[in-house]
Amino acid sequence: MKITKIEAQKRHKDRYNIYLDEAYAFPVAESVLIQFTLMKGLELTEAQVEQIKKADDQAKAYGKALNYLSYQLRSEKEMRDYLYDQDYTTATVKAIIAKLKDLNYLDDADFAASYVRTEARLTKKGPRSISQKLFQKGIDRNLIEDKLVSDYPVEQQVDNAVELLQKLIRTTHNKSFIQLKQKIKQNLMQKGFTTEVIDQALQAVALDRDDDAEWDALVNAGEKLWRRQATKPQGIQKIKQGLYRKGFKLDMIQRFLDEKQAADEG
Repeated sequence: MKITKIEAQKRHKDRYNIYLDEAYAFPVAESVLIQFTLMKGLELTEAQVEQIKKADDQAKAYGKALNYLSYQLRSEKEMRDYLYDQDYTTATVKAIIAKLKDLNYLDDADFAASYVRTEARLTKKGPRSISQKLFQKGIDRNLIEDKLVSDYPVEQQVDNAVELLQKLIRTTHNKSFIQLKQKIKQNLMQKGFTTEVIDQALQAVALDRDDDAEWDALVNAGEKLWRRQATKPQGIQKIKQGLYRKGFKLDMIQRFLDEKQAADEG
């Protein structure tokens, strides 16, 4: 078979249509055109045509891979999954992954370090949450632990936990002191912090019970229970139990009930 025409594509820059024996045969990237020194009059065998097509498939995959990397760093697994989603063959995917690694465009160690630093700085999440995300992205667990130790020191974890803790205190209202501490611990654990870091953060903030705030929270919760339960059988006992379950002290609960009953009798 002889190349009888090479025509530049109008819609796609750096791509060309190859004609064999006056008939359209296949498209190629400019890099493939140069790689195989394709020119008018060149004779090609079936095996050479298949080799050229394979090279063009890899060239397209490589271009898509570079575009995928242009937005942010990727792990090997993310790149592999992306290329498979584009319906490239296993051979093509392996070739592209190998090429990207040789060029240092793919490096799971660099990716993990960058991801840890970014998440710690921007999202303030704890190491367990970051570890889980990295594992889902295909990063080896030993590598994850290494990068967490080197790029997310305990001091920074405590600072992030303190920042999140202070935000919770500002936005949490009408909770008993015990409920507030429980909510803080639960929230920080959900964000991936260890018990040790949470305890250090609580110590750093020196979270103390404020009797005035505690009373205001009790009154708020107590009024709601009073409206629902006061006139029912054993209503007072149910109000007392409900407030106790919310973490309020018994002496404060009794004070609230005494004042409410006195107001009703008056």
